[in-house]
Amino acid sequence: MQSGVKRTLLEQQPPPAGRDTHHLRSPPKSSFNSHLLLCGLLNYRPEEEKKGGNKPPEVTLVDDPTPFDVQAEMTLKTNFFATRNVCTELLPIIKPHGRVVNISSLQGSKALENCSEELQEKFRCEALTEEDLVDLMKKFVEDTKNEVHEREGWPNSAYGVSKLGVTVLSRIQARSLEEKRKVDRILLNACCPGWVKTDMAGDFGSRTAEEGAKTPVYLALLPPDATEPHGQLVRDKVVQNW
Repeated sequence: MQSGVKRTLLEQQPPPAGRDTHHLRSPPKSSFNSHLLLCGLLNYRPEEEKKGGNKPPEVTLVDDPTPFDVQAEMTLKTNFFATRNVCTELLPIIKPHGRVVNISSLQGSKALENCSEELQEKFRCEALTEEDLVDLMKKFVEDTKNEVHEREGWPNSAYGVSKLGVTVLSRIQARSLEEKRKVDRILLNACCPGWVKTDMAGDFGSRTAEEGAKTPVYLALLPPDATEPHGQLVRDKVVQNW
C-alpha cells in the first residue's frame, strides 16, 4: 500500500514542548540485566487535555473540534507507532523468560467489529506481517486526510483503530518470538486495564490506578515455566476473544 504520510510525522516526532519527560528517558544499560521487562507507554495526547480530555474516547471524538484527520495522526503516532518504536528497540535485548506487556484496549476490538469485512480479514489474517500492519495504520491516517476513511471501510474512532493496531502488533510480535526465540520462552501480550481514573479519564474512569494495574502486573509476573497466555489480548486476567 502506498502512503502519503511522512515517517517523521508518525514515527519520529519528539515529545510536546514543555512536558516533563525525565521519567521516560532510557534507563542505564545495567538495568536490563533483569529477566523481567515490562514495556509501558504513556499515551498522552495534548490536544485532548485542552479540549475535553476528561471524557471517554468515544465522547471526546464527538465533542473535540480538532479535525478528525489531525486526531487520527496524533493518536496513531502516540498509541501505535510509539509503542512499535519502543518494542523495536527493546525486544532484541530481552533475556530468556522475559515478559512484555503492551497496553491496549477493548476499544480496539470494537473498532475491528466496525471495520469492513475486507479490513477485518486483513487484521485477523495469521500471515499479516508487521510491515503490512504499519501500511494499514498509515493508510487509515491517509484516508482520514483524504476524507475517504468511511468509504474505505474504517470506523470513526482514531483511538479504537490505534488500539486495534497495538493488539494486532502484539500478536505479530508474539508469533515472531515463537518462531525465532522459542527456547527463550518469552511471553508477549496486550492487555486492557479498563477505564482508569487518570489525568486523561478524570472522574469518568470506573477503576482506580491500582485496579487498572492488576492485569498488566499479572502478565508481567507470569512464572518462568508459564507458556501462556502469549500473543493474546487480556482483560481482568482473562483472554479475550476477538
